[in-house]
This record gives sequence, structure tokens and C-alpha cells, in this order.
Amino acid sequence: MIRPILLPALLFLISCTQIIVTPPAEVDFKNIDFIETPFNIAWSNTIEWISMNKVNIENMDKNSGFILLKASGTEAEEFLNCGKFELIDTMGKDSVEKSAVANIFLKAMNSNSVKVTANISGKYSITTRHRWDGRTLTSKGHCISSGIFENKLFNIIKANKANK
Repeated sequence: MIRPILLPALLFLISCTQIIVTPPAEVDFKNIDFIETPFNIAWSNTIEWISMNKVNIENMDKNSGFILLKASGTEAEEFLNCGKFELIDTMGKDSVEKSAVANIFLKAMNSNSVKVTANISGKYSITTRHRWDGRTLTSKGHCISSGIFENKLFNIIKANKANK
């Protein structure tokens, strides 16, 4: 009599832990802006903004107007949309890591105007432990831009153009 009840109960306990990921919804934003400011001022404002946001500059070349950035942890979170994560019945030792790669391209259109293009993308990795047997469960995926990175960059260049 006990055996028919024991097996379903055991299967229930073993299979409860889950990582459910709802993919990110696309957000409509612009990643290109034309700003009425000289290239040197736009470049200076961009470098200053990057420094204030604690994002790592991996590569930059002022002559080509190219900047490559990398960020992880809290620096990356604000700028990425990785969807929603739901961790069900875990051991409570959950880890969510996010990283981002961004590129910025500034191009002088004339002596008082610059075209700014910005793109950011990233990835996430979730690690947790199964509540009942301690197995490690992982989930990895891609993140898209939340639009915040591009918007903040464009706004700081526009706001500081008169102050330089």
C-alpha cells in the first residue's frame, strides 16, 4: 500500500527544481543619432561618460571614431534586457551573471555635427543547485539592449555640447 504513494512523492521531490527563462521582448529605440556638436567635443563627452559609468574600454581609436566596451555585473545590468528569470524550488545558492559588449562609432559629418552609432548586446548565465539532491543546474542565453545605454550616451553628448 505504501509503495504506490512513495514513488509519485519521490518523483515530485526530485523534479521540482526549475529555471524558467522568459525571453526578452524587443524594445523600440534608436541606436543612431545626429548631434550638433564638433567631433572632438562629442569624443571627449563620450570618454567622460564611459569613465563615469565604470565600463571597461577594451579598444578605442579616435581617428576612426571607434570605441569597444565590455562590462559585467551591475555595470551591465542596467543596459541589458535578458528577459525574466524564475528559479523554482532551488537550494538558495543561485548565481546570475551578466556581461555586455558595446561598440560606439562617432563620425564627423561636418565641422559642427557628428553621427553617433551605439550598439550593445550581452549574455547571461544562471547557476543554481537542485533542492533535493544538490545537482548543479545552469541556463545560458543572450541579452538584447534595453535602449538605456544608447539613450544615456546620446543625452550626455547633447547636454554637454554647450559646456565644452
